[in-house]
Amino acid sequence: MRFLLALSLAFPLPPVLPLSIAPSARSRLELRDELLRLLPPPSSPLVSPSISPLVEALERHATPPATSPFLLLGLEGEWTHRLHAPPPDAPPPPRAAGLVRLDSVTQTFSEGLVRTTAAFHVPSLPSPSASASPASPSPPHALSGVLAVEAEVFPTTRPDMLHLRSRGHTLSLDRSPPEGFDLPRMMGELVHSLGVEFRAEAGVVLGVQITYLDERLRVSRCTTRDLAGFCTVHTRI
Repeated sequence: MRFLLALSLAFPLPPVLPLSIAPSARSRLELRDELLRLLPPPSSPLVSPSISPLVEALERHATPPATSPFLLLGLEGEWTHRLHAPPPDAPPPPRAAGLVRLDSVTQTFSEGLVRTTAAFHVPSLPSPSASASPASPSPPHALSGVLAVEAEVFPTTRPDMLHLRSRGHTLSLDRSPPEGFDLPRMMGELVHSLGVEFRAEAGVVLGVQITYLDERLRVSRCTTRDLAGFCTVHTRI
């Protein structure tokens, strides 16, 4: 007995964690893994009623970052946009939506900048006019392109919040749109299907709160004016 006591004093055992901590950790991981299973593919960043409560429950389990530099370090790298939910009072989607389809949305944080890129295509194009030359028929494939936006990243006095100052949008298409193509409608549909980064003009500053962050998943909410409450979910690439 004396030997056992002396051994325990010389090599103290690690402290026993309270039982309440382990279930909490498992609950967080279970929520995250279930959300990851239910997320739509990157080409369909939508919200369903069964997913929104999971996001909110996961946010309640989040641990805020200790400092702004720690938050920025956790954001570094490549992410893909998987899901978003506009605020309840947001304007409805454009009528007769369906002109444009998303292929992927990726986002990269690096050296004080965040660049978000949306690849898309238009499944069908207007028929060529009767006066079109038969020697140059309409392309057999859909119009495709990339819409990109870049923003400067600034920490705030809160370690879980950022300011993003937009540098504006860049649109690239694989060919000139045919005559009669409704480019403003395409842009309206496209922006409506994307996150808050695409909804700010050059020079506009967006406030973004990171409400959950780990090695695989990120949840953020906008805090700026009409976009306040806009929720976006990204997964790490």
